[in-house]
Amino acid sequence: MGKYLYLQLKRLLRIIVPALLVAAVLFGCLALAYQAVVSLADDDQAQAKIKFGVVGTAGDFYLEAGMLALNTIDSSRFSIDFMQMDEAEAEAAMRRGEIAAFVVIPEGFMDEAMYGNILPIKYVSTVGAVGLVSLLKDEITKMVSDIVIDTQKGIFGTGQAMQEIGLSSGDAEYALTFEYFDFIFSRSRMYAVKDLGLAEEVGLEEYLLGGFCVLLLMLICLVFAPWMVRSDMSIARMLSARRRPVILQVLCDFAVYLVGIACVIAVLMLVAVWTGWMKLTAGILLQWIPIVIAMGALSFLLYELTTNLISGVLLQFFALLALCFVTGCLYPVTFFPDSVQNLAAYLPTGIARAQLAESFAGVMHTDGSLLLLGYGVLFFAAAGLIRKAKVTFVRG
Repeated sequence: MGKYLYLQLKRLLRIIVPALLVAAVLFGCLALAYQAVVSLADDDQAQAKIKFGVVGTAGDFYLEAGMLALNTIDSSRFSIDFMQMDEAEAEAAMRRGEIAAFVVIPEGFMDEAMYGNILPIKYVSTVGAVGLVSLLKDEITKMVSDIVIDTQKGIFGTGQAMQEIGLSSGDAEYALTFEYFDFIFSRSRMYAVKDLGLAEEVGLEEYLLGGFCVLLLMLICLVFAPWMVRSDMSIARMLSARRRPVILQVLCDFAVYLVGIACVIAVLMLVAVWTGWMKLTAGILLQWIPIVIAMGALSFLLYELTTNLISGVLLQFFALLALCFVTGCLYPVTFFPDSVQNLAAYLPTGIARAQLAESFAGVMHTDGSLLLLGYGVLFFAAAGLIRKAKVTFVRG
């Protein structure tokens, strides 16, 4: 079998250069696509602030002070732009899509509030508004209602209690009001924000990078189709007749195939590191080993199922493309139904994508690697059985 392995390596050398050239083109296309998506996402995030209109009495001291506080002190300024305007202007701006909604604060609102009488605030949005704006309306109105009611209870309750025991409540109520303001504007220090990421607790960049790497690996496997698809099994039958087990033949073919894939991947990694497009560590490189084995074994199995180059390429392309799509390599898996997401978590391409995304984010897991190695063994065994059937059942 040593000579057979040597001949397979010589066959690999004849195709490795064209494979590298095609893989380089694919790598460049996916790199450009990745940069375009990331840049677009950054622009969307930069413009993601929701614009809200506030309608009130022009020149009202309390309204202008509140608007100044919202736009300079309150933490909501990082996600919401509050713009003061009159009602006609607000309606026109909402129709043009310049603001998401607006609120109308009635005249004398603060004067009435000083005596515990809260006038209703009108909220105006487009008909059938759903999504983030509707959610924001529900959350903001509930939060404002809770804050107003609770602060009123505290301030007026304190004032009444002090009056009942014969103490002056003016200074205490005044100080307590500012104390409440301090708590309200510093509420962002009372909780911690955790970014759950797109999936597997990784950000968009790491997620896309992991998905595109798996897709690139699948396309690289497709490049070897002219070398892998076999229509003539005479050499395999001859070796089998000379007591060379089929499993050893399959093992030699698979080992050479993995060497070819690994060589292409190694060259592309060097280019990525040299250009600064990707940072690699020892942990990330170790994550690639089970991924290459599993994806290579899957591709090897698909090649064993065909004896025609065209059918082999089509089967490889559509099967791997479908797997990559369903498992979120082309499109975030979180946009699929829960049933698809649950299935994707156990498919080899889904595991590979999650492993790479987490490794790029600095998180290393071994569970996925073990599952991928198990998939690799399973696919290799299936390919061996198919080759055995091809060699044993000779056409008449």
